[in-house]
Amino acid sequence: MTIGKKPEIVNLSGKPQNVSFDTKALKKIVFFPNVWPGKGILPTGTMAVYGNGHHICGDYIGSDIGCGVLLARFRYPPADYLKDTTNKIAAAMFEGRELLGGLSGGSECHFITIYESIDTSSSQINYGEYSVLIHTGSMSIGRDVFESRLTGADYLREHDEAVVYAKRNRKEILKRIEEAAGIRTDIIFDRIHNYVTIEGSSVVYRKGSVRLMPGELGVISSSMEGDALVVTPRTLLKDLEWTINHSTGRKMSRNEASGKEFYLENTGSDVYLPYWMSREHITTELPQCYHTLGDVMPLISDYFDVVGRLRPKSTIMD
Repeated sequence: MTIGKKPEIVNLSGKPQNVSFDTKALKKIVFFPNVWPGKGILPTGTMAVYGNGHHICGDYIGSDIGCGVLLARFRYPPADYLKDTTNKIAAAMFEGRELLGGLSGGSECHFITIYESIDTSSSQINYGEYSVLIHTGSMSIGRDVFESRLTGADYLREHDEAVVYAKRNRKEILKRIEEAAGIRTDIIFDRIHNYVTIEGSSVVYRKGSVRLMPGELGVISSSMEGDALVVTPRTLLKDLEWTINHSTGRKMSRNEASGKEFYLENTGSDVYLPYWMSREHITTELPQCYHTLGDVMPLISDYFDVVGRLRPKSTIMD
């Protein structure tokens, strides 16, 4: 660690964390409950603030630039033909996986999940309505930027273009979902959680974490069979630079999970998977690999209000 003024370290992960990278100009770092090693210098599930003397570098964010989630409500529920709708959406996604409007997860867990609202106190979410959450990023665009090893203004320019592309990608996916389902949607929000910004005189990296300003809505998802929470910040979130974790996070690596036989366990889940997607083939993404909302809420619940609870009905993974 660089000798000098020590950075402020806020650990909300529930377990010890080490700052094992260069801390020159690092002013503050927050470890969220979803902290996990990832591509790049910063772990997933962190927010880091750097001051004067820091040189912006793509190694901090990694390859999944602009990754985020878009939440949209269906104008009427596909409940009576949910399985058929899910299969049509999945088919549309896999037709052009690497093109604009494709899910293309690669080493990341990107997904589309249809939820039913089971609790709400927000005017933007209605009880019993169906919504869709799209989680994906800039695909090969972000990977190319990361692998180019750009720094400074050159990196920021390419980074910002990747963020714009990722947003376009999520909206194009939503368009394809509407076409497959035959139902129009209304966007509730689109939040990015892998990106860097200049805020005042500071450089702020958010990796697996999202900026949420007063009055805005965000979501904390869990596993493919777990609920998602719609949240809005309390004033205390200012202490975290208005940042929250984007999910509950992994508790087991994909390598470790690949040797397990979780797919043999009978979970009694009602969450529908496309008919060709077996639990055996997605064993590294099954609920046993992820923390639950019950695991993480005691660590972070002081920072936001829960205004909605979404229960998964079907999910598509890449």
